[in-house]
Amino acid sequence: MTQLFAKKSNDYFVNYRLGWLFSLNQKYKNATEHYTKAADINPDSLEPWLALSLLYLNLGEWDKSMSYSLEVINRNKDSYYGHLRYITAAIQAKKCNIAIDKILYILKSYPTDVVFLEQKAFCYESLSKIDEAKKAVVELKLLSPQNFYANSFMKKYK
Repeated sequence: MTQLFAKKSNDYFVNYRLGWLFSLNQKYKNATEHYTKAADINPDSLEPWLALSLLYLNLGEWDKSMSYSLEVINRNKDSYYGHLRYITAAIQAKKCNIAIDKILYILKSYPTDVVFLEQKAFCYESLSKIDEAKKAVVELKLLSPQNFYANSFMKKYK
C-alpha cells in the first residue's frame, strides 16, 4: 500500500481508501489527513466530508462533527446524512436550539422520517416547548406506534 500511495499520493480514490483503512485501525489522525486530502482533490465530493462527520460523531467530538456535517450541507442542502449527523451531534452537544432549525428544514423533504420526528419531539421537550413536543409525538406515534421515546413521553405527559 505504501508503494501505491507513493505513486498516487494525489489520487482521490487512494486517499479516500486510506482514510477508511486508517479509521478501521483507529489511527484517526492519519484517517482525517487522508479524508481531508481526498476532499481537497475532489472538492465536489460529499464522501470525505461525510466520512469525517461520522468519524467525529463516533469519537464524541460534537463540534467537529457538526462542522464537517455543515460542509456536506453546504454542498448539498438536502443531504439526508449531512442533516442527520449535524442534528445528532448538536443534540449530543446539548444544542437543541440549533438542531431544531435543521430538523424543521429537513422534515420538509422527509416529512415521515421517524428519526427526524423523534429528534424534533426530543428537542422541543429539551427546550421546554411541551405543546410542540406533544404535536411531534402524535406524528411520531402515527408512523411508529411502538416507538419507545414516544411511549415514554406519553406516560410522562399524560
